[in-house]
Amino acid sequence: MQQNNDKTLHVSAAEAWQRLDRLLERIVPELSLRGRRRLIDLGKALVDGQPKPAGFKVGPGQTITVRMDDIPASDASASGPYVVQADERFAAVYKPAGMHSESLAGGGQGLDALLPELLGRTDARLVNRLDLPTSGIVLAALGSDAEQEFRKLENAGQVRKEYAVLVHGHVEVPTVLRLALDTSDRKKVRALGGDSPDPLRWTEIEPVAYDALLDRTRLRAVILMGARHQIRAHLAMHDHPIVGDTLYGPDAEGERLYLHHGRLEMPGFCAEVSPDWD
Repeated sequence: MQQNNDKTLHVSAAEAWQRLDRLLERIVPELSLRGRRRLIDLGKALVDGQPKPAGFKVGPGQTITVRMDDIPASDASASGPYVVQADERFAAVYKPAGMHSESLAGGGQGLDALLPELLGRTDARLVNRLDLPTSGIVLAALGSDAEQEFRKLENAGQVRKEYAVLVHGHVEVPTVLRLALDTSDRKKVRALGGDSPDPLRWTEIEPVAYDALLDRTRLRAVILMGARHQIRAHLAMHDHPIVGDTLYGPDAEGERLYLHHGRLEMPGFCAEVSPDWD
């Protein structure tokens, strides 16, 4: 008998014959692959009312049920990386704030090291990166052909990356930030002086909401190709540093960086995930 908080997925012909642990991401995308397998091991994920192993291939017309009331709070609130959207070419993976995109040479596991487990293949490679304190979508290309396809689309300005941002001050009107940036210093970007002639390096910002009490504005920021720290540096140089940015703004250590890559769109592929502070 289905409980009120149960979540179900009626498997279509297009979804059929995938592993149970993979299909569960459609129902509980907030959980990592490890978290989904834990649910299976605990008997909380059922196929037609019966427990099945993680590798069970679910057939068309079968129903997967997750007993949400039985999921421990520590599992239900898992904040690790997970697959947001995937097809045969690309996979959009959620990176939480505080995780490196790439593993560090001196130790420290990054999102790249988790791709084989998350995606079930060894040829996945990251084609964009996020700073350590930034959360949101990181895109993986599934093979070298997909990587080349992404680079061509990006160079043609056909990859649109949308961010949710919270900044200090009142931003009243949409603006395009064109300031040319020098990214040669690995720690901090600086202004070169003058505008960049390349629209792929511009940052479009649009105010969404203003909090007069805290004097903060929620923005939508859009970049195409972008550069390291582009949004952070552009906003700081526009006198609206991002809340929690200790490198470009006035904030002290302690408050998180309110910068989240929430939507990526390009021909044939789109992925979206809301920030956890929304």
